[in-house]
Amino acid sequence: MESIVSVGIDIGTTTMQVVFSRLFLEDTAGFFAIPDVEIVQKQNIYHSIPCFTPLKNEFEIDAEKVRSIVENEYQIAHQRPDNVATGAIIITGEAAKKRNAAALLAALSSFAGDFVAETAGPDWEAVISGKGSGAAAYSRNKHCRVLNIDIGGGTSNAALFENGEPISTGCIEVGGRHVITDNDGRILYLTGAAKKICESRKIALNCGGYNMEGLSAFAAAQAELLEMLAGLLPRNELF
Repeated sequence: MESIVSVGIDIGTTTMQVVFSRLFLEDTAGFFAIPDVEIVQKQNIYHSIPCFTPLKNEFEIDAEKVRSIVENEYQIAHQRPDNVATGAIIITGEAAKKRNAAALLAALSSFAGDFVAETAGPDWEAVISGKGSGAAAYSRNKHCRVLNIDIGGGTSNAALFENGEPISTGCIEVGGRHVITDNDGRILYLTGAAKKICESRKIALNCGGYNMEGLSAFAAAQAELLEMLAGLLPRNELF
């Protein structure tokens, strides 16, 4: 049985994380057949603590800081790019819309051999999060339908699985980073989607101000939008 080291680098709207795994490969085809190599076992070697995705501004990821974080995680995990055989870099959510997302993928691709480097669209992101959470496997094992909702910093992605297969996906601009506050609760920034929600629900959230009641109302409004996404409430004009 052969084994290789794989790395996964997930760069999201709010956080990023690096994971190293050892994949055990085996030719399952038999002696006289065309080789059919499969992953027969996976072993988690190291996973980093999630850290905030560094941004230069509203429109750009700080590529230099991201690369520095990844380099540091390689050192902590005692790994080198030349002994990592394969892996994936995935940029998800609102981070995938940044102007330099493609350039960042190119800059990081040197960290491993045969890499998958992609910005994940909402459909793909919804499906991979549903598989990663175990929703797809639960649906397959229990022969039922399972809805998985992945709430990120900028978007929430929904995938409906039936018998382990995705049959529907959806995405909405609801997430944990639409209103940014400092440690004291003072509002520093609102996204365009946040402003639309506040206007629709008459919630007074203004940059530089404090409004804990308003933040609670904003969170409740986002929760209602997620219930609409799941079909638990009728969908309104804001949705």
